[in-house]
Amino acid sequence: MNLKTIIAFVFSLFSLSAIAQEIIWSDGFESDETEWLFYDNDGDGRNWIISDINPSNGLHCLFGGYSPTAEDNWAVSPAIALPNDGNMITVEWQVFAHTNYVESYELRVTCGDAEDLEGYDSIFSESVTGGYFAREVDITAYAGRTIRIAIRHLSHNQNFICIDEVGIKHHEQLPPQPPIVDIVAPTSAFAGEEVTLTAQCENAERFHWDIEGATPSNPEGRTTKARWVNEGRYRISLTATNAEGGTTVDRIISIVSKNEAREVAAVTESPLIYPCPAKDLVATDLSPVIEMSIVDASGRTVAGSGCNKVDISGLPDGIYTAKIVTSDGIITKRFVKTAGSR
Repeated sequence: MNLKTIIAFVFSLFSLSAIAQEIIWSDGFESDETEWLFYDNDGDGRNWIISDINPSNGLHCLFGGYSPTAEDNWAVSPAIALPNDGNMITVEWQVFAHTNYVESYELRVTCGDAEDLEGYDSIFSESVTGGYFAREVDITAYAGRTIRIAIRHLSHNQNFICIDEVGIKHHEQLPPQPPIVDIVAPTSAFAGEEVTLTAQCENAERFHWDIEGATPSNPEGRTTKARWVNEGRYRISLTATNAEGGTTVDRIISIVSKNEAREVAAVTESPLIYPCPAKDLVATDLSPVIEMSIVDASGRTVAGSGCNKVDISGLPDGIYTAKIVTSDGIITKRFVKTAGSR
């Protein structure tokens, strides 16, 4: 198994949503008496030991020592009974190797005799260097059985390796949860302008919009549109529900007259926004500014802030509209964003 495969496999374990973890068994090697079995498979008199050299946590760890030759030493855990309820089970550990040396090891599992080293399944192997690393591997295939874990030191560079904080986790799937929902919508708009409102939610089955001062075009949809005729501040409410319950979230939108915005723009002698073209930031010399947002050619709001400047460094080159909300109204101004601007 190469390093890229290992990394992808390990990180995939954390992509599961809504899981609880229960520790089935663990060992930090802190006790003077251990139930681990140690096998010097190469017969050179050197083997794993429990040592105070370089533990990741606590005072001790499992230490595979220095050797002038290659090693083949096995540390075998006590027998561990695994549950069998259809949920995931993983084994985790910490591994250390010196910064200047590379050491190799394997993780193996058996459901049989601890001394039958030929009967173990190899489920993980790597060569490691440069400090402590956390590892975790799925062993759900052994659910419902009693297993032993073996850590096999295969010396690669005649140095040492440390193993610590070995444990087995049972990942219990949580029951469904009520929706977690948010509203994607502008905070301001012109009177008479059609505004798109979108529910941002992963686990809802139904939606219901309740909009003050306007009628939603699709009151039960994930996305709806609304249009306010009169200026003012209005509440937008969205309720998302599933089998476990419902969640309601509110937003406020400010509606401003277009005539007021034109009047403000007409009496403004200095430039509204700068620089143009712009590269990383676009700003306005109007003050005070309630909100400044950037709208792309399709009408989507793609950036914004609550002050007189907006970071646009992550936007692609093109023509955008800056929408500036002040206490006197809304002013819009087109500008060019280009990577070559200063």
